[in-house]
Amino acid sequence: MRIVRGRAEARWMPSRYVFALFRLFAYLRFRNAKPEPREVLLVVERAQSNVEVTVVVSWLLLTGACYVAELGLGSWPLAVTIPVGTLLANFVLQATIVFSAFTFAPLWRRVTRLQTPASRVNSFVVLSVAAGASAYCLGHPSWVRFVAWHFFAIAALNALASAILFALRDSIARLEAAMPGGTTSVS
Repeated sequence: MRIVRGRAEARWMPSRYVFALFRLFAYLRFRNAKPEPREVLLVVERAQSNVEVTVVVSWLLLTGACYVAELGLGSWPLAVTIPVGTLLANFVLQATIVFSAFTFAPLWRRVTRLQTPASRVNSFVVLSVAAGASAYCLGHPSWVRFVAWHFFAIAALNALASAILFALRDSIARLEAAMPGGTTSVS
């Protein structure tokens, strides 16, 4: 783990973000950031952006709520469908995370003999479930197919951003390595 002291612009370091869209945006902001010397202590590690986590979880929750509302509760009144759909989608999302943490993460470690963090395995499982649900809803003859197309459009944009970041990987590494301001490595 890396810690940056006294430099508030370090919040835009791409290595603090998980998803490629957010990392690309952070790279563009960080590259043009002016020095902001302040009394701050920032951890430079993945998933350190509250905005990124909130946006992605909200996106998955709303996507799931749309699927539950149309496919499971389609005949109910709209005033009941939206809150109940959101509640059920939240339950499914949380159950998937817990199930993944107790089954897929240990199984993955046993099969691959890699010490992959459970958060990465959980992310893979949750996004796979969301992609499967979206693929199922693509063929549904209602408004929910537009939500599914939206899911795949965002996934494609993230893949494109990932390819761009791959091409910029040396530039990003140089930019982050040049970050002054009391950088410390902690194990």
